[in-house]
Amino acid sequence: MNTHALLDDLKKRSRFIEGHRYSSDIDVAAAFGVSVRYLRWTVSCNRSRFPDDALYRDRSNGCFFTEVGILLLSGILNSPQAVQTSIEIIRELFGFNRN
Repeated sequence: MNTHALLDDLKKRSRFIEGHRYSSDIDVAAAFGVSVRYLRWTVSCNRSRFPDDALYRDRSNGCFFTEVGILLLSGILNSPQAVQTSIEIIRELFGFNRN
């Protein structure tokens, strides 16, 4: 699946929690091509990068990210797919053309 399709799938799988749209850490990890364990570890090591409106933690169900949280996460994950996904997020967000 290409990066654009992964991001579309991520958006479709998102849900509302307390009036805000969130994506689960499981879905976000898949979009970035990293394990859920690695994603959670990265978040815990970089907690100061995630304001309260970017990340929702549920002790029994893991982490949930807003669009802002996903964008912040894209800047700290370092797998080839994470880098490509990060580029696609920026292109999507700012409407940059590939040419």
